[in-house]
Amino acid sequence: MATKHPSSICLLPLLALALVAVLTTSCLSTVLPIADPTRTSLAVIPETDYATPTPAPTSTPRVVVSEVERRLQRARELLGELRKPARFSGDVAAATREIEGAIALFLTGELDSGQDIDGQRGKLDELRRLLTFGRGTATMTVVDVDGDEWSDLLVSTNVYDAPVLAFVRAGETYKVFRMVPNPSSSAKDGEDLGIGKVEKIGDLDADTRLEIVVSYSHFSGTGEIKEVSIFQWDGQGFRTLYNASVS
Repeated sequence: MATKHPSSICLLPLLALALVAVLTTSCLSTVLPIADPTRTSLAVIPETDYATPTPAPTSTPRVVVSEVERRLQRARELLGELRKPARFSGDVAAATREIEGAIALFLTGELDSGQDIDGQRGKLDELRRLLTFGRGTATMTVVDVDGDEWSDLLVSTNVYDAPVLAFVRAGETYKVFRMVPNPSSSAKDGEDLGIGKVEKIGDLDADTRLEIVVSYSHFSGTGEIKEVSIFQWDGQGFRTLYNASVS
């Protein structure tokens, strides 16, 4: 069992109750024991810093979108055939890398860097429509995860085994994080995850810091199983505060 970090012990009851409340309101049936906090390692590690591209000439204002579409089409080719709802036959890990690059390019190349993305919902709606894979369309959440007063973007692609992605603004660039339950497992490369979803965002333990609840749904012969994790920004990335399984 993981060792509890001294500074986390006093938060155990509050976060435990908060997670139970989240799972209860989500109509999940059985809550299994909550794992000990794992504050000793980052939940996700930045994949890439995407530099702001050279602005497109005014005569070709959609050149960035064309490149985004090309990358997303490449991602669809890598995903391969849709065999089950949201589940594909191809290379999800490679497709995820293309999706990350496409989203980061759109954010840095199509959006006004001098304006918060929360005020550019029309552009974000365009991006969401582009993020269609198989029968599903991505869901996006705009929230300031790191407290720098600039909104960031959380993306659930609704592709089986693809991680929930966080695009955190750093100046005029974005750092990409994969929000997965266990950074040391193969799941960080897009394997054995299920379908990711942002369940809830808020200060769950009244410590004035934001927590993000993310779930991954697996399907087996006995039905649906959800792995639920609570993440929190620590200045460099997201730490996993708790994990729980429900069925």
